[in-house]
Amino acid sequence: MEYEILEYLKTCANIIQNPTVPYLQFVEFLYKQAEASKHNLLLHVAHNHKEKLIPFLEILVNKRECILLKDPGGIKAVFIFQVAVQFILKKYEPLEYGYSESFPSLESIEFKLPQDSISVVDIKEDFVKLVSGTDTIQNSIIKILFPHNIDNILITKNIIQTKLIKYSVNIIKNFFQGQMNIEFVYNKIVSIFKGSEIALSDMLKILTAKPLSALQTLLEPNYFSFKFWSHIANLVLENLKEKAGKLTKDHGYCQAAYIIGYYIVYQKGMIQKEKEKKIDLRKIDAKLKKDPYAYTLKDIYGFVDKSGIPFIKKYSKKLIDDYLAQLTGLVDDVNTLPKVVRLKIKNNPEYYVLKESLIPLFINHVEEAAVKIKADLLEEWKHYSKNFIKDKAMTFDFAFLIELEKRIKEGFPMLYSLVTTNLLLLARNDPEVPETVQRALNRFLGDKNKLYEIDMLLDLDRLALLQEVKSQLPAYYTFPVINLFVHLFKWILGRKGKKAAGNEEKSLHRDHTMDDVHNNRQKNEYNRPKMSALDYNKAILELKAEICGKDRSMETSLKVLAEKWNPLIDPVSKSDLLEDVNSLIRDFIRRLQKSFGVKPPDAARIRNLAAELSNNKALERIKRKDYLIRYIEIYIIKCLGRM
Repeated sequence: MEYEILEYLKTCANIIQNPTVPYLQFVEFLYKQAEASKHNLLLHVAHNHKEKLIPFLEILVNKRECILLKDPGGIKAVFIFQVAVQFILKKYEPLEYGYSESFPSLESIEFKLPQDSISVVDIKEDFVKLVSGTDTIQNSIIKILFPHNIDNILITKNIIQTKLIKYSVNIIKNFFQGQMNIEFVYNKIVSIFKGSEIALSDMLKILTAKPLSALQTLLEPNYFSFKFWSHIANLVLENLKEKAGKLTKDHGYCQAAYIIGYYIVYQKGMIQKEKEKKIDLRKIDAKLKKDPYAYTLKDIYGFVDKSGIPFIKKYSKKLIDDYLAQLTGLVDDVNTLPKVVRLKIKNNPEYYVLKESLIPLFINHVEEAAVKIKADLLEEWKHYSKNFIKDKAMTFDFAFLIELEKRIKEGFPMLYSLVTTNLLLLARNDPEVPETVQRALNRFLGDKNKLYEIDMLLDLDRLALLQEVKSQLPAYYTFPVINLFVHLFKWILGRKGKKAAGNEEKSLHRDHTMDDVHNNRQKNEYNRPKMSALDYNKAILELKAEICGKDRSMETSLKVLAEKWNPLIDPVSKSDLLEDVNSLIRDFIRRLQKSFGVKPPDAARIRNLAAELSNNKALERIKRKDYLIRYIEIYIIKCLGRM
């Protein structure tokens, strides 16, 4: 019902040609309309206006459709915003076609406006906010103030953001057509436009003959148009702002010049923001290049600019989403990846990955998975061995592969997604992916450029893992019969009570004695006769089979492991680091050459030596110690084989 009342208010205001309608006059108008249309409800409202009409008017006030003007006796009149705006817009019709030389002012309109209906702003302080739509003004009617006693402008908010600059260009055109001829203006400012004299002459002609074309140079500015309009606005103000006894049109020229000047300020700010926006959006690309390479949409929203401000606080989600849509858009060639790949992972958020980061992402996850899964399997298999449980994955290769795949799928879903799609191979063949990055994938490829099976990707060998489990457990855990006697022996010891402590002391003494014997044996190793060459080579082959495996050559193992612990991409630096490590190992072994010449060390001794050497200060920068230690073990055997 309130909107029906509003329509009657607007009709009444248009009849009396005033946006302020006297309250009692409106009640009478409403009564006549209700009688004429036999609108019983409206008639009831008009008859009981104090109880029925005023609540509807107050609803319209809350919706900022009108203002109730009151005096001590009650409501005196109703001011309707829409009607006032409509009347003000009519005042701008001459400016639309370039017939006027000044803007409407508060004093030039035929009706009065309530003070609460107008927002007063200053051209210097508020214009840029108004034209950009970043102001917080709620009123639709605005009064703009100017310096130097220049008349105010009465305007509606929608005109400021749509047509004010057009009206200003039309007024400036009239100034140059009437008061200052083109030739005079050209001669006055040509010295400032050295090298652009022809462009200046053309712009002045366009301004006076084709104002719409001149307007376009303000809406889509460049360096020259900025300079041109700045000097034109300054020229007008220099001639008129201090003039005594300004005419109405002089006020209009100054108003237009100020508006154009501050519109240029607004445009420069917009261009600067656009540049910053492009720089910030390019930072998304740069951030995606960094480890961990895969980012969710939430992560990207949280990226910050140079001042530490999150993008989501500077820009809308739509802007960021649109930019990502552009990066992830479809490409013409089905064998070419978009710049950014959307990696979909089951039960996980979607990730965004640069196509050139797919291979580094894969390598990181392979190495992380290899370390984690190996540690977990060793721990579980040690538990199984202690309890004489034979898990299928410990016994059969096919079961081992199934177990690895299951652990990858559950614990490393991103890696699983990469190895079960063709993204890696597409990245390897994409001309926009750097060649050094493409080559990094080669060590994971087998015949026909296909990824290795999961055990080879993780460099996990079932038999080698079993051997490592055995090496970490006492012998009786791997031989059930011995284990039975050990448990029986412990039970007997437990029955003896106090004798257990004595036995423990004897045991410690025995262990100490055995250590002494072992140390004496080591001291006498130099005096032992050397092994025959045949026995020595046989011992080295046994060591190689135990540590490196029977089916893989030492050179292949060394090459695979070196790729994993050597993080460098540059081929020269990578080769230099490898040679430095090899030299360090050779020097280390050379110092022990005499003792090893008598008899090669056993596998446990080699593992201890490798672990000791990996802690050398020269190797601190190498982070992947597990792969380095295995490399050192095999390289030690290689060195021993040459002795």
